[in-house]
Amino acid sequence: MSDLPIAGYTDRLSVRPGESIRVMVSADVPYRADVVRLISGESARDGSGFREEVVAAIPASNHPGRRQPYHLGSYGIIPVDAAFAPVGPFTVTCFLFPTTPGRRRQALLATNRWQLAIDPAGGLVFAAGATEAHTGVPLPASRWVFVAASVDPARGEALLVQRPVPIWPAEPAAASVRRALVVPESHLARHGAPAPLLLAARPTADGPVDLLNGRLDRPRIIGAALDEADLARLALDVSPAALGMPVVADWDFAQEIAGDRIVDTGPRGRHGRLVNLPTRAVTDHTWTGREHDWRLAPETYAAIHFHDDDLEDAGWAPDFTLDLPSDLPSGIYAARLIATAGMDGPGPEPAQDHVPFFVRAPAARATAPLLFLQSTNTHLAYANWHLLISDEMARQRGYPAPYPLQPEQRYAIANNLLSLYDHHSDGTGVCYSSRLRPIVNMRPKMNDQSSPDGIGYAHGLKADLQLAGWLTDAGFDYDIATDEDLHADGLDLLASYRTVLTGTHPEYWSEAMLDAAEAYLAGGGRLMYLGGNGFYWVTSFDTARPHVIEVRRSNGSRAWSANVGEYHHSTTGEMGGLWRERGRAPQRLAGVGFAGQGGGRAQPYRRTAAAADPRAAWIFEGVGAESVGSAGLVMDGAAGFEIDRADHALGTPPHALVVATATGFSDLYQHAIEEVPMSNSLQGGTIEPRVRADMVFFETPNGGAVFSVGSIAYAGSLLINAGDNDIARITANVLRRFLDP
Repeated sequence: MSDLPIAGYTDRLSVRPGESIRVMVSADVPYRADVVRLISGESARDGSGFREEVVAAIPASNHPGRRQPYHLGSYGIIPVDAAFAPVGPFTVTCFLFPTTPGRRRQALLATNRWQLAIDPAGGLVFAAGATEAHTGVPLPASRWVFVAASVDPARGEALLVQRPVPIWPAEPAAASVRRALVVPESHLARHGAPAPLLLAARPTADGPVDLLNGRLDRPRIIGAALDEADLARLALDVSPAALGMPVVADWDFAQEIAGDRIVDTGPRGRHGRLVNLPTRAVTDHTWTGREHDWRLAPETYAAIHFHDDDLEDAGWAPDFTLDLPSDLPSGIYAARLIATAGMDGPGPEPAQDHVPFFVRAPAARATAPLLFLQSTNTHLAYANWHLLISDEMARQRGYPAPYPLQPEQRYAIANNLLSLYDHHSDGTGVCYSSRLRPIVNMRPKMNDQSSPDGIGYAHGLKADLQLAGWLTDAGFDYDIATDEDLHADGLDLLASYRTVLTGTHPEYWSEAMLDAAEAYLAGGGRLMYLGGNGFYWVTSFDTARPHVIEVRRSNGSRAWSANVGEYHHSTTGEMGGLWRERGRAPQRLAGVGFAGQGGGRAQPYRRTAAAADPRAAWIFEGVGAESVGSAGLVMDGAAGFEIDRADHALGTPPHALVVATATGFSDLYQHAIEEVPMSNSLQGGTIEPRVRADMVFFETPNGGAVFSVGSIAYAGSLLINAGDNDIARITANVLRRFLDP
């Protein structure tokens, strides 16, 4: 377990008092487990100020520690029996879109008796027992190819065909070859039930191997050895049933695209299931570009993209269960795992891990007037992100090299744990993320952003703990809920609270979450958006698997782009991309929306003339300075990292007041790419006036209101000078006013 001798996760992120939560751990050493409430993040740049409280009501426990492995890679599994396995002549066909041919052996369809695969040289191979037949012709990468193996054991022969779609004159990747293949029927019909048939992998006693990178479309098994003319007809999309061929299995991936079930339209109904979240709602070999919504033409989305590094559920066995007291206060908690022997941590402490979880208020009862909404979708989106930057980029930004610096980042890379900002090993973007695995950067002591001093800056959970610590010190009671809770419970969750407070980076919101927030404001609720780059990406929860979220990136500041025709989510069918492209720009909800991002120093806000408006003058009570937020724990100021601005054209209400604004950013801050129609060199913070952070206030119907700061770095300024600073005074003024009925 490179760099992290202890790592764990829980079966749920959100739990109520009186409920139980299971903790899965992989540890190289014995460890002691207890539960702590996380009170505060750092209050100094050296990381000091972190506070936690042991929950004495939950007994500590000791555990010997055990290594639990990851099983990466997606595949399909079809339960089979002896009657299903072909005996005698048969043919296996499919359309294939290989993305890494020639890298290693990769199975297409396989049992423990035979397999159709890509060989290490990149050509097609059929193997049975100890004998193999190869085409000897490399398959083209990232191009559709019809592949088939027609096997006649009695004749000791296999016909292998690979035919690119479309096929060009003098096509170098085409092959149609007959190979001698000694496949005695005793091998195909040996005693005992065969192992399950796998798609995109080969079964072994130790688990699936030879995992595929690429797409499969219309895999079929036919109970006869076909000749070249028959295979040529199948390559032209004529169904085997229409040709009178004896169909053994005919899997149609165009059915039930939103789920993990594989449907067999053949006479025996050999349905299966998918493992580890291969990508669905992807175009197949028949897609023409006429329809971009898979729900309207599913027959052109009859493909599944498999990756050798997909992961839905780490599948670790639980080490212990936490039974939460019925009177446990709502808050941010963690199972604290501390090595008891044999392993020191990076500092003076023994090796340890904090596995976070969030305790809600009891059912149907708020315990405070303030709800602190945890951006768990953002945690999932950034889960284990590699942040692989070049040494040259590090030099430009003033970061120390080489990179990565922190053990958590090295662990994520070593174990190939991927975020929605990473690429699969075949270069395609990662569009699903699951909470059923360790999320090693969702940790209270983890700095997730680099800085010139090598310490890094708080981001995600640690940054939100800076806000939590300030709330505690300032005497504000609050309840906790997560994005998943809001998505499931909607307005019923928010309506119990006088004020809702976001974290520092609420970037990933679902439609149900936006609907609930808008209804809450319309009914008189009050929202404090204390972050930046919020409400940005369309995010879906898998209905049947709520531990999974999906994002398809198109326009916007992004690490990758979905393929053309694949912007609609597989889990819900909705159009992905930016919310602003669906008419719901963040300005409509919060008054501000994403304007730019960068790695340079943050800036202070400067009051505007609107700050003196009687509607908003109370925001600055006790604040004498015109400029506020010149110091902070994140990029050394209050406005920075990722910043938002008001824009009436995008939905900022006409009566909204921009009470302060931050400008003067360096050219390390670049204008949001979705607002740059043509490439040019005039988008940096020193040139482009839209690269700014706006502090905005406006009223909503029935006594509601919104206050937004448009900066991820903002919360890092709350703790400066032990909370005695103008940013803290502004925030307290607004919060007290918002909590006042």
